Amino acid sequence: MIVVTRKQDESVMVGDDIEVTVNSVIKDKVKLTVCEEGGSFTVTLGRDEIQYVGKGVTVSVVDIRGDQVSLSSVRRKARLCLDGPRNVSLHRKEVWDAIKQEADQLVMGQQISRTSGLAAIGYDRETEKNA
Repeated sequence: MIVVTRKQDESVMVGDDIEVTVNSVIKDKVKLTVCEEGGSFTVTLGRDEIQYVGKGVTVSVVDIRGDQVSLSSVRRKARLCLDGPRNVSLHRKEVWDAIKQEADQLVMGQQISRTSGLAAIGYDRETEKNA
């Protein structure tokens, strides 16, 4: 389970392929869009309402808060609770992006190391292609 505060246009990732985005927070309702490989759907939830989003994960609205941004506007935030099986990762989108970027860099580093290691033992990819 994870409880996060999200503003409009901020997201949470469920696994690697489901994104839950806050579209708007108006009065006591939160409009969410759930995007996955097969398509997307939009749902409006009030406090303590629950929606299944996939992979055994549900999302509910715990609280709605408002921050004074200027004298004329209020920026609302929703506290969301995502609950699901332990084997499904739940991350704020910006954290998920950082994890993915680090993993991609690690993979690139390993590929470079493997290539360098092969050259060190006399392996020539061009020779193998021509053979």
